[in-house]
Amino acid sequence: MGTKSLGIDISDGYITGVVLEQQRKAPILVNRLSLPLPEGEDLAAAIRLLCEQLDWREGLCVCGLPFSLLSVRNLALPFTDVKKIAQALPFELEEQLIAPLDAVAYDFCPSKRTNEGSLVVAFAVEKDLLGSLLADLQGVVDPDAVTPAMVPLAAQIAARNRDGHNFLLVHADLHSISIALVVEN
Repeated sequence: MGTKSLGIDISDGYITGVVLEQQRKAPILVNRLSLPLPEGEDLAAAIRLLCEQLDWREGLCVCGLPFSLLSVRNLALPFTDVKKIAQALPFELEEQLIAPLDAVAYDFCPSKRTNEGSLVVAFAVEKDLLGSLLADLQGVVDPDAVTPAMVPLAAQIAARNRDGHNFLLVHADLHSISIALVVEN
């Protein structure tokens, strides 16, 4: 029996879980389930129900949040070094976010290096929302990573894009559409 992993995709109207098992060099689909997520429903309760119905016990878990719960910013910074970007990011976000910087958890993905520096996509989520969600999931599932839902999907497609062709990823939800343009992987 190989290592199992659970991917949870939270969208505006549904919550979906996919359980994979690594067998030799290939991931095998073990189980999958999609449940409606009515507006205003307790997110932790929906994840607990999903894990129960998927018979999830333990393993690697990645949870994808919808963009509706995140603040997303495209930034141009005069650095290419990731450490320098990480140091400058709080100062850049401070003037762009509605919530105070100490009230959000944030991270970034460098999207392109230029002669002038880097283009960066920064994501922020309210600490209270994320903290209460993770606390409510204790004993059921402990996500190893919480990320914007489309980011790992785009990364997986780019990693398998051996020809390096540019591509457009469109994720349609009940109330929104997210688009990611991946250029030069």
